Amino acid sequence: MGSLANYRDLLRSNRRFSRLWGAELLSIFGDWFNLVALYAAADALLGMSSAVGLVLIAKTVPVFLVSPIVGPLVERLPRRNLMVIADLARALLIGVIILAYRMESVPMLYLGVVVSTCFTGLFMPARTAAIPMLVESPQLPIANALLGATWSVTMAMGAAASGFVTEFLGVEIALILDIFTYLLSAYLLMGLPALRPKAIPEDQKTGFIDGLRYLRAHPDVAMVCLLKAGMGFSAGAMPLLNEYSSEILSTRAAPAILGLLFASRGLGAAIGCLYARSWFGETDSVFRRVVLLGFILLGAAYIALGSASGMVLCCVLLFFAGLGNSMIWVPSSVLLQWGTAEQFHGRVFALEFGLMTLVFSFAVILTTGMVDMEIVSLRWAMAGCGFACFVPAAIWGLWMLRPRPSARQEAA
Repeated sequence: MGSLANYRDLLRSNRRFSRLWGAELLSIFGDWFNLVALYAAADALLGMSSAVGLVLIAKTVPVFLVSPIVGPLVERLPRRNLMVIADLARALLIGVIILAYRMESVPMLYLGVVVSTCFTGLFMPARTAAIPMLVESPQLPIANALLGATWSVTMAMGAAASGFVTEFLGVEIALILDIFTYLLSAYLLMGLPALRPKAIPEDQKTGFIDGLRYLRAHPDVAMVCLLKAGMGFSAGAMPLLNEYSSEILSTRAAPAILGLLFASRGLGAAIGCLYARSWFGETDSVFRRVVLLGFILLGAAYIALGSASGMVLCCVLLFFAGLGNSMIWVPSSVLLQWGTAEQFHGRVFALEFGLMTLVFSFAVILTTGMVDMEIVSLRWAMAGCGFACFVPAAIWGLWMLRPRPSARQEAA
């Protein structure tokens, strides 16, 4: 059930989903391809680890801020059009970032990243809401596993490629190539049907607050909605990898080394997405246990990384961190799609992604700030990100002890 043949059959039999998958590959590749280049640009202009952390914050916080707007939009407008607009806007904004880097304008650089991230906040909920419109419910685990693996592989490929391109060809060339990934993604998406959401009855409230009321009335859906936010507790480790590449693994800042570290994490996540279903199964109760195991594995990997030395060992530990990450990401996505009523897809998916980025940003601010102010060492900060993962693990483990309906019964 978890073999590659299942994913190949889905892509061959469902051409519309294949287009979405191809666009996802290109669009997410673009997001990760520009990350290392933006790290290098921020480091060149400001020269401190908090500058790198600010890049991550600029690529995350705006997603949460726009989620109250994005959710209702996804429920009212054709989802294909929203994704195409997001890709074209991001291509344009990368041009703005290139101009800012050439002018050595730090405010303009960060503004370009912030606005671009707002459109990522539009793309992701629209894409998530489009999946149940393109595949049948029994195929949702396969579809989400494939898209999760795509995210992970493109993270590995994008980060590694960007590291080498940035180091040997420069920041501007890396960002110019990034523009084409978004343009190609938009081209593929244009071949999809409009993916219009169902007409909303006149008596149905569609405000963001009404979405929050829905979650309050369905606490199990609300808890699943928070799982990716719990995963964000480990995000403070991401900007620390830049310091690892220059202080622990090398004598200088090397984008190529940073790219390999990200690639190792992405490879682990890809393996987890593609094969976790065959290892564990794909029922509601199994998915919940896999999430708990994912939190434990993710935390343990970062704790070990805090005392690791040597490129090979660090890459291995990041591989297992990525594996744990995928064991949270894919099951939580399927559980949320199974458990959420269709008329609330836009608001719930937007809130889920927004909360994840908010926690992500908080973790980045905390860890980079503590390292910059020398409150903790680089190694202790890395290990702390791992210990933090056991907080959501404990909460989720206790929540699993409660009697509850299955995700599909909850949606019904």
